[in-house]
Amino acid sequence: MHRITGTLSVMALLAIALARATMAGEDHAAPFSARSGLEIATDAARSWAGDARLVYLENDEAVFPDGNAPRWGYLFFSA
Repeated sequence: MHRITGTLSVMALLAIALARATMAGEDHAAPFSARSGLEIATDAARSWAGDARLVYLENDEAVFPDGNAPRWGYLFFSA
């Protein structure tokens, strides 16, 4: 059961990352740093599990020379 909940939470966090990237409603997401999306992703993860810890950061978009990208995915773990 915990694994299913965790999978759903990860999917929700990925959705948050995608939503953050497209908040302006544009066809192309405004690039942002992974760090700038970390707070909202962590808050969402901690609403799922108080001991949630970031274990993986992913990106399937191009990362610009300044370190920004249109989308980031944050994977959290809870014991």
